[in-house]
Amino acid sequence: MKYDYIIADSHADAIMETKKKYGDEARIINSKIIKTKGAFGLFKKNQYQLLVSITDDEHLKNYKKQLGIVSTSENKTTSSVEKKNTEKINNNQTSNNESIDNNTVKMIFENLQKIEKQINNNTENRSSSKHKNIEEIKDILLDNEFSDDFINNAVKEMESKLSLSVIEERVELHKWAYDYIQGKISEIVGNDEIIYNRKKNVMILIGPTGVGKTTTIAKIAANSYKNEKKTVELVTIDGFRIGAKYQLSIYAEHMKMKLHFAESNLDIEKAISLSDSDVILIDTIGRSQLDELKLVEMKSILKLRNVEPVFVLAISATTKPKDIKKIFKNFDIFDFTHVIITKNDESESVGGILSAAIEKNKQILYCTNGQRVPNDIEKSSVRLLMDRIRGLDSSIYLMNAVY
Repeated sequence: MKYDYIIADSHADAIMETKKKYGDEARIINSKIIKTKGAFGLFKKNQYQLLVSITDDEHLKNYKKQLGIVSTSENKTTSSVEKKNTEKINNNQTSNNESIDNNTVKMIFENLQKIEKQINNNTENRSSSKHKNIEEIKDILLDNEFSDDFINNAVKEMESKLSLSVIEERVELHKWAYDYIQGKISEIVGNDEIIYNRKKNVMILIGPTGVGKTTTIAKIAANSYKNEKKTVELVTIDGFRIGAKYQLSIYAEHMKMKLHFAESNLDIEKAISLSDSDVILIDTIGRSQLDELKLVEMKSILKLRNVEPVFVLAISATTKPKDIKKIFKNFDIFDFTHVIITKNDESESVGGILSAAIEKNKQILYCTNGQRVPNDIEKSSVRLLMDRIRGLDSSIYLMNAVY
């Protein structure tokens, strides 16, 4: 630790001189007004004196070197600066009886440094040594396949907002985790009114191959007709797969709905413009999230001029967590706003999809859990999605149960 006196005509000038000489590394210990002799020793004027401390570490040396204060020979410069500082301190101490004893200042700062080091160590220990109850919550989130970002944010909130007494109480921490997950899920629960509240209601279902888009379209169509009392027309551009074409034809015939087969953008726009139905549901070709060129081609087909459709992503609950982010990212070229979780009955967890929806601010619209039309589909709700979270203490679920 080094010490120096800075003298200037004003307090602001003294601070500026300190920063110019030592950068932000200097600490002001004391400031006072002193009287200095003027010309011929006859006049006295007020000046401002700052006592500053400097940690002469490598960073400070580099900083002074940039300002031209330190020469290329580091040892020579250090010795020169120390000599000047010592001479300046001795001269000022001789001429000013009110000077602070250097040893006292050094002792005070050594004590302050010890306190600061202890505080830093305590903070570091709190963040690095995780409590066993926090580790348990982390393992539960991992088991539910929540993303690393979701888990890290949850742990940060626990450490910053919760007292040690709460963390020590296992059930209390489980309750906090339940409320945290529930709060995040409540932000992404969508309302299917988005399908019905426009002048021309067009919903386009997109998603990877094999997630059950065609069956899902049929379920939404049946529920729109049966429960919402809406007239519905179906359009499919998945005419290449004979099975899909036949399947949707059977559904449309059974529900007495019009079905259009489209091969181009013009075909889709023609079907929409001639339709007088309340809702038009469009089924698309399944595309791999890895086939970006095919996704771009499909987007050009679905670019409609006279209507603003709602794009909904269908994604299977069985999707691997490492693939979920890629699906959300690559299908985002369609600007989809809502998500349907399919095959909900075939997977134990949906944390990966929930994490991606939370991160990308996408609304969960429905969950499907079987092949039956129109039965195996449910509107999204906080309760429905929270029931998929496993591992939290059973007493927490009993506390939040709805009978």
